[in-house]
Amino acid sequence: MFSEALYIMDRNTEKYMVDELKERVELVTQRAEAAEQRADYEKKRAESAKQRADNAERELEEYKRRFGEL
Repeated sequence: MFSEALYIMDRNTEKYMVDELKERVELVTQRAEAAEQRADYEKKRAESAKQRADNAERELEEYKRRFGEL
C-alpha cells in the first residue's frame, strides 16, 4: 500500500515535470519565432533604407551632371 502510494506520487510528479517542460519548450519556441519575425522586419527595413539611399545617390549624381553642364 505504501509503495503503491509512492508509485502514484512519483507518476504524478513525472507528469507534472513533463508538462512543465512542454510549457517551457512552447514558450521558447514562441520567443524564437517572434525574434525571427522581428529580424525579418528589420532586414526589410534595412533593405528599404538602402534602396532609398541608392536612389538619392543616383538622383544627386544626376543633378551634379545636369548642373555641371551649365
